[in-house]
Amino acid sequence: MKKKYLIPYTLTFCVIALLLTASNDEFYFKVNKSFEIFGAVFKEISANYVDDIDPQDLMDDGIEGMLKNLDPYTVFIDEKDGESIDIMTDGAYVGVGITVGTRDSMLTIVEVQDGYSASKQGVRIGDRIFKVDSVEVLHSESDELRKYTKGKIGSKLDMWLFREGTRDTIKVALKREEIKIKNVPYFGMVNDSIGYIKLERFTRNSKDEVVKAFQDLKKKNKLKGLVFDLRDNPGGLLESAVSITELFVPMGSKIVSIKGRNKRDERIYYSDTNPLDTSLPIALLINSMSASASEIVAGALQDLDRAIIIGERSFGKGLVQTVIDLPYNTSIKITTSRYYTPSGRCIQRFEFHNKYKSNIEHTDSVFHTKNGRHLVESNGIEPDTIVKETRISDFVGYLRKKDLFFKFANFYSAKKDLNSKNLIVDNKVLETFYSYLKNECGDIEFPFIKQIIDLDSTAKKEKVGKKVLKKIEEVKILMEKEEYNPVKSHSEEITKILDKELNRRIYTQNEFIKYGLKDDEDLKVAIPLINRNSYNKILALSETKNNVH
Repeated sequence: MKKKYLIPYTLTFCVIALLLTASNDEFYFKVNKSFEIFGAVFKEISANYVDDIDPQDLMDDGIEGMLKNLDPYTVFIDEKDGESIDIMTDGAYVGVGITVGTRDSMLTIVEVQDGYSASKQGVRIGDRIFKVDSVEVLHSESDELRKYTKGKIGSKLDMWLFREGTRDTIKVALKREEIKIKNVPYFGMVNDSIGYIKLERFTRNSKDEVVKAFQDLKKKNKLKGLVFDLRDNPGGLLESAVSITELFVPMGSKIVSIKGRNKRDERIYYSDTNPLDTSLPIALLINSMSASASEIVAGALQDLDRAIIIGERSFGKGLVQTVIDLPYNTSIKITTSRYYTPSGRCIQRFEFHNKYKSNIEHTDSVFHTKNGRHLVESNGIEPDTIVKETRISDFVGYLRKKDLFFKFANFYSAKKDLNSKNLIVDNKVLETFYSYLKNECGDIEFPFIKQIIDLDSTAKKEKVGKKVLKKIEEVKILMEKEEYNPVKSHSEEITKILDKELNRRIYTQNEFIKYGLKDDEDLKVAIPLINRNSYNKILALSETKNNVH
């Protein structure tokens, strides 16, 4: 009787196997067919198009065309960009210790790393790089500088700089060194009992730096709470996020799960190491630029009721990328899966266009933390306590867009001795700033005055009544008589920004982070919430749970 039933089961299995094989055969047939057609088109255009075409450029355009309809995180990495992956992964590179950006179409130094060649030779934020050795680079893109600064450790290079307030270029002799990027640029105590750790990225070394910082704080102080700062942290390695979360949650805790197109891409990460601490109150700071690995840590600590999340809603990058090596030292970073917090939340912001799959709509499903607190799936991690960013006025936004705070700081630091660490942005500095805007930036537009002028122009075009035009003219006359000074009107807002920009040129990186904490709004909110009673109430903790070590 058993043999009788075995035949249909065997036939069914064979049919399924054949269907799967046929399906795979069809897929790979399409792959091979598409590859042959693409190769033929590429060959014909390269050889026969009316104008000369560099085959490399044509290939780059073809790859860009393939990827443009996918998510923004799936990218091709050519040979010259491969080093950026190594830097992100290892947290180290060979260079002279500077970060550059483009300001007014010129290559400008925006950060100088402590303790390396550039810092020792007096290179400053705001210096513009005219030449490296014999090559003029002033109007180069920022990523092009790497080919001149990288090289053999110990080898030397000459750099010529333009500096505000000097007529001639300044020549500095620099030495190439291994630059170790600090994942934890600062840690310390914010008061007698609460420690602070700032983590800027997730590389292979991040866990070790966090462990060292935490152990140092605990050894030297009677630690009753910790502020863990992940603001502006763009993320990094998934494994690093998991290993750092493991430091503060019980062994066996679910940290994150990833699910992809294929079953082989699915995985659940659990804590499998002894933690450093599972009971010390933690306030974790995030903002709109906390992304990826930062959100894995924040989501896990929130779901496990292990930390109070404070600040702004995070960026919302819930996708996982895999880097795959390709021929000729190139690679491709492909989005292979989505990650989910321990409670099951997916926090990806599906704002990009993907022609191959409809964007997944977020649900209003209610999720629960370990202690039963309600959470709703959202675009990013929503803090337990939201600290809204102060709205920037139109005038200040205009100044930022034009990079005028950065430029003024260069101008001011060239005129004044900024060696003193007691710089105060007072009325005299504000007056100097206003004079700078008027004298050095003749094309500056004060938004309110511009709006009045635009209103007058529009009203005339629309042929409104004479009474309305007369009123608009009266307002213009009143503004001229008042001698409107927007710097004075927005002095509180401008003072904070100038204080930050000027003091960046006085303090080392480590000192500047510490200096900035004195007026940190998120920190002011976090400190009282670490108080045991407030902490217990927010996280629905019982005294019994809290006393477990």
